[in-house]
Amino acid sequence: MQGFFDNIPHSVIMAGLRRVVADGNILGLVERFLRAGVMDNGVFKPTTVGTPQGGVFSPLLANIALNSLDWWLDEHGLRFVRYADDFVVLCSNHAQAEEAM
Repeated sequence: MQGFFDNIPHSVIMAGLRRVVADGNILGLVERFLRAGVMDNGVFKPTTVGTPQGGVFSPLLANIALNSLDWWLDEHGLRFVRYADDFVVLCSNHAQAEEAM
């Protein structure tokens, strides 16, 4: 998934998080983290989409947000390996790979 961390809507992250976290304080903290903004050449820019890269928290949020993708792939009988925005669908032949696409 190209550009996943830069482009994932905050609403998708928060929806996935709400499925596994009930504590409103934690949810609020994560939402503030996502909207904290960045400094670009000394200029503050608000963040409305995406999640900061480089730390351990963003891959965790990606895994939570993409959990529904895991369920969808599994329901369709596809074997796969995924970590954050990187995944591989395992196929035994070309025809199976074409069908998976």
